[in-house]
Amino acid sequence: MTKLDAISILNEADFRSIFIFVIQWKPTPPRHVATMNEELRLLKEMVAKVVKIASSSDSKLDMKRELEDARGTYTLKSRRMKLLAKRATAVPNIDDDLRCTRKLKSRTQLKKGPCPARPAPDATQNTRQIMMWTLALQRLALVCALGARVAAAACVPSSATSVPEYPVEENAFATDGLVESPAEAVTLRITPNELPDGYDASYACPYEDEDLLAWEDASTWTSGVVPANGEDVELPANTRVLLSGCSVTEGIIFGIITIPASSELVFADHDIVLNAQGIRVQGKLTLGAESCRLHSQINITLYGEKPATLPADPAYKGIAAIDGGTISVHGSIFHPTWSRLAATAAAGDSQLYLQHRVNWQPGQLLLVTGTELKDSRDWHRNEVRTITAVERSGNFARITLSLPLEYTHFGGVEYQGEVGLLSRNIVIQGDEASEPTDTENDVCAYSQFGTYPCEDKWLTGYGGHTMAAGEGSTIQMEGVQLYRMGQTNVLARYPWHVHLVGEGGHRSYLKHSSVYHSFFRCASVHGTNSTLIQDTVGYDVIGHCFYIAEDGVEENTTVAYNLGAHVHFLGFPQTSSNQYMDTLESNENLTQPADVTASPFYITRAYHRIIGNAASGGYA
Repeated sequence: MTKLDAISILNEADFRSIFIFVIQWKPTPPRHVATMNEELRLLKEMVAKVVKIASSSDSKLDMKRELEDARGTYTLKSRRMKLLAKRATAVPNIDDDLRCTRKLKSRTQLKKGPCPARPAPDATQNTRQIMMWTLALQRLALVCALGARVAAAACVPSSATSVPEYPVEENAFATDGLVESPAEAVTLRITPNELPDGYDASYACPYEDEDLLAWEDASTWTSGVVPANGEDVELPANTRVLLSGCSVTEGIIFGIITIPASSELVFADHDIVLNAQGIRVQGKLTLGAESCRLHSQINITLYGEKPATLPADPAYKGIAAIDGGTISVHGSIFHPTWSRLAATAAAGDSQLYLQHRVNWQPGQLLLVTGTELKDSRDWHRNEVRTITAVERSGNFARITLSLPLEYTHFGGVEYQGEVGLLSRNIVIQGDEASEPTDTENDVCAYSQFGTYPCEDKWLTGYGGHTMAAGEGSTIQMEGVQLYRMGQTNVLARYPWHVHLVGEGGHRSYLKHSSVYHSFFRCASVHGTNSTLIQDTVGYDVIGHCFYIAEDGVEENTTVAYNLGAHVHFLGFPQTSSNQYMDTLESNENLTQPADVTASPFYITRAYHRIIGNAASGGYA
């Protein structure tokens, strides 16, 4: 290690860079004392640098303890070195205390009293110190790089401007024999993003504004106290509050968070976990912008038991924009959000060939739709798998799966099964208690032709919901996964919902997103015109998925390039002949009779734009 090397590393404000450099450097044998003194000084400076970085970035770590652990852990091989380590530097006075290495009175006891400043007496002791400090720095930098780095750097906004890329091998496989164009009449739109007509995008990152007040700063709050676990929270009037990775911890569950009409809650581009009973948005809830998407992992979990009186307060177990409020959420864009098989995937295969060059990521979940016979709760062939690798050749992609397929999925010239991406980096979800509790005896025998789910089961799912209600309210979501959302058989409590917004619907949209394991619908448009629902995947959904609309007066909605799959009906199972009668079958369990024949798309008026969608399962 040269002085130039050390100076270069000391200028790096990055734990991982320091660690990688030091872990590759090995102490040299004893040599000239002056040279070793310089080497030792540089090592100590690097330790001081690591501590300074962590201490100046609001780290929750006890850096003094970490340094002491670092010195102790790696000096156990030599009792003498262990004793020397105990007398080495204590944070924060590193430069002074480092001179506190002293001669041993014996092999088991150090002299007491003040420690005189003096250089190391010989090359042997210098070598030991160099070894000790190298090991200490390695451990400390490793802790920071792999663990503390997250806490220490949590308040530093991400510099990413697009979906984080990973190495993709191009031209990795032969494309001979693959289905190049689908047999269906419509094809997928490849353009990754478009702005709705009349919508002005923000060209700055909201979380970089200078007038933001930190959530974790007590002076931000009228009470002078940072909100605590279990409390309802109301932002001060006329304020813009920044929620960062330093603001909340996973164990805290707030009550209902209220954003007044004159205030705004802005999320930083950090890994954030926010737990609450709900968010009432009368002002603005902002997660990124069209031109400044958030690429960190953000999880918002909505908590709450099913109340006796339904529907509950819109903000209860929901994110509700009311009285002119705005919800604006913009995550990473993965495109296309779904594709079709370019070749049949047989049972036992662990690779899929897709018709598009997707930018999906290893670690994400995908859906492979069933292509056989039937799609219901008691019998279907849909499969969810984790991506482990993505390769591309020409216009195609090859996806490697974490587990082999259980069933065959057809991808011939006649038709091809769909493959949809479920994962997103921003997740809005209901808590684990959202799951239905009436799933026992989930199959009942009603017919000589087979078995069907019981009509009085699967009715208690009570997940989260999001909505914009009333004229002037807006809900914009893209790059979002809505998971365990929707409240079974409860009107107006859906994963995504525009409710009586009127002619202001052109400001609201749902794009590039997924609705996964929903207890009631995917997206609903009610009393609102000119809304956009596009490039969204809905899977494992109770009731009609894309529901356009509740009253039948809605107009000019664009429903484009969406995939709906594995949709579950409510009530007594219907046959095709039931639907030719004047009155559909219904019962007291249904708030919407049409859900007895739930389908991926439910559209009641002709004046809409319906483009390039795909339906699989339900009454499709």
